Amino acid sequence: MKFRKVIIAASMVLSIPAWAQHMPGIERHQAKQQNRIAQGQASGQLTAQEAANLQRGQANIANQKAAAMADGKVTHAERAQIRQAQRQESQRIYNKKHN
Repeated sequence: MKFRKVIIAASMVLSIPAWAQHMPGIERHQAKQQNRIAQGQASGQLTAQEAANLQRGQANIANQKAAAMADGKVTHAERAQIRQAQRQESQRIYNKKHN
């Protein structure tokens, strides 16, 4: 049941809005991180609470992307900031799965 909730949350975060075509590398990285979280919970490496916390991190990145596209143009600085947030979240996922 808990795994089902994670899958539903992941599908909500991964729903690709119209602006996703402007940041395909970032979207691809988000999808891979979502899969890592789901795999970690399915294998027992992550508890439901840990997965939920990591999902919130993914949602924050999605919000950053939406804010960056709000004016219709993503600057290099905004893109760099999003990529940095993704790298930090990737490290958090790794740390949680390997503790």
